Amino acid sequence: MRQKGWMRRPANTTGWPIFEKLGRGVGNVMFGWVEVPMTIQRHYREQDATASMAAGLFMGLAKAMGRTVVGAYETVTCVLPIPPGYASILPPLDYFADRHPDWQLPR
Repeated sequence: MRQKGWMRRPANTTGWPIFEKLGRGVGNVMFGWVEVPMTIQRHYREQDATASMAAGLFMGLAKAMGRTVVGAYETVTCVLPIPPGYASILPPLDYFADRHPDWQLPR
């Protein structure tokens, strides 16, 4: 049986795209705060302790707020194919990776 519309699975995902987008949204809302210690840690590797704490704290707070807002947006709009193909807006949050990619918003 051929699936139509919202039930059709794009080639680049592993499950139903609505539930993947919902999961990303809920995860970003719940764990957006992890951006704060991650950003402080990343800045600590590149700068001294005082500068890394100040810059990492403010940048981490901004990223945490952004990730939480994007998570709320993805949660609310999980049934709509926005962006096309239910694509992710932000890179996944991988706290245990050696290098976390900087945010690059789609153009």
